[in-house]
Amino acid sequence: MRRLAAVLLGAVALLNLAAAPAPPKALVDHVRGEINDEVDPRDEDPAPVKEPERRMFKRVDVNGDGIADWRVDFEGFYAWCGTGGCRQELWLGRGDGGVTEVFGAQVRELRLKRGKAGAVLDVDYHGSVCGLTGVEECPRRYMWDPAEMAFLPAINAKGDGLLVGLPASVVDIDLKDAPPEIQVEAKALADRCARAGGKREDPPDIGRLPDLNGDGVREWYVGSQYADCQDMTEPSAEPEALVIMVSQDGGPFTLAWGATQPDIGFDISSRPAVMVQFERPSSCDLTNDCPRKPMRWDPATRKLSLAP
Repeated sequence: MRRLAAVLLGAVALLNLAAAPAPPKALVDHVRGEINDEVDPRDEDPAPVKEPERRMFKRVDVNGDGIADWRVDFEGFYAWCGTGGCRQELWLGRGDGGVTEVFGAQVRELRLKRGKAGAVLDVDYHGSVCGLTGVEECPRRYMWDPAEMAFLPAINAKGDGLLVGLPASVVDIDLKDAPPEIQVEAKALADRCARAGGKREDPPDIGRLPDLNGDGVREWYVGSQYADCQDMTEPSAEPEALVIMVSQDGGPFTLAWGATQPDIGFDISSRPAVMVQFERPSSCDLTNDCPRKPMRWDPATRKLSLAP
C-alpha cells in the first residue's frame, strides 16, 4: 500500500507540473544561457544544459497586475551556489509577453509575500554583506515600489533599518543605462587610477542608494569600499575607491563625497536616509557597537558632511 501511495503521489505531482503554466520561452532561453556560460563544453560533468528543469521556474505575483511573474531557483547548479546560498531571480511579466529582471542575487533564503502596499521580499545574504562573518544572519527586506518599478530597501523583519556597507544591488545595472554624469564619473575614477600608475581588472561598479537629501530621487555610487586600483607606482596619489553622486531637486548628479576603503552604512529608518561613517576599532561589530558619525546633505556646498 505504501508503494502504491508513493506512486500515486508521484503521478499527481507530475500532473500538477504538466498543468502549471509554462514560463516564457525567452526566460527559459536566458536561464539556459546563464547556466551554460559557467559550463566548459569540453567537460562531461557537468554537461551543458539542453533544457532547464521545469522545477526551476515558479509562478509568483510581484505587482498584482494579473500578469504572470516568475521566480527562478538555481539550487542544484554548483556554479550558482556557495556558502551564501544559491542564486535566486525574480522576473516581472510584461503586457507584451516579455519579462524584466527585478531581483537577482545569491541568497540563503528568499520569501516573497503580498503586503498591504505591495510585494514584500525578505532575503538572507551571506554575513559579509552585513559586515559580519559568513555564517551569521544578514536579513534584508525590500518593498515593491510601483512608481520606480523596482524593489527598494526597507526596514527588515527584525525592525533594523541600518544597511551596513553599500546596499546590495537587487539587479545589475549596465553602465550604458546609467545617467551620463555617472558614466563620466566611472571613467574619471578609472583615469585617476591610471594617473597613479595603477590598473583596474574591471570597470568601477555602479549602483543606487537611498535618497539622502529628501528630494525623492535615489542617489548613485561609483566604485566600491575596497581598493580596486592595484599595483600603483604612486601610492601617495591613491584615488578614491568610492564616490557618491547626489541629485538636488531632480537636477544632475554631482560628486558629493569620496573616500578610500571607507566603513560606511545607510540608516533608512529616517527620511531622508542618513549615511553614517563607522569608527572601526578591532573590538567592535559594525552592526552593533561601532561608534557612528552621521553625515548629512549640505545644500549650500552640495556635499555630504559630518553632522554637527
